[in-house]
Amino acid sequence: MSNRGITKGTLLGKCQWCTQPIREGDGTFASYWAKIVQTKWYCAECLVALKPIIDDLSLEKEYSEDKKQAEDDGNLDFLKQKWIVEVGTGKIHLNPKYEEKEEKNGLWDRYKNGVEKVLNSI
Repeated sequence: MSNRGITKGTLLGKCQWCTQPIREGDGTFASYWAKIVQTKWYCAECLVALKPIIDDLSLEKEYSEDKKQAEDDGNLDFLKQKWIVEVGTGKIHLNPKYEEKEEKNGLWDRYKNGVEKVLNSI
């Protein structure tokens, strides 16, 4: 028996994208970390290949939320401090200087500032 409670060597399914067989307990990276997403099996190699795409999408989402917030507040300087948009490609990056500033600020300070904003808005 394996950690999933299935006999080793049992064919669990095939990856939806690359059609690689996923077997219980075969010891490969692809099978060991395989996941079911909406009733379909996906091997770990395909999921890892999606990481850069997911990272870009999450940055774009965060940028659009920050842009909307900045437009509502009328504070467009915030966008220039936090984000770098490449002119030729339109690719979005977090400003490294802003990230350093966030790390120095710390989780407790961000939590405390968030609580203060909520209390002040009541």
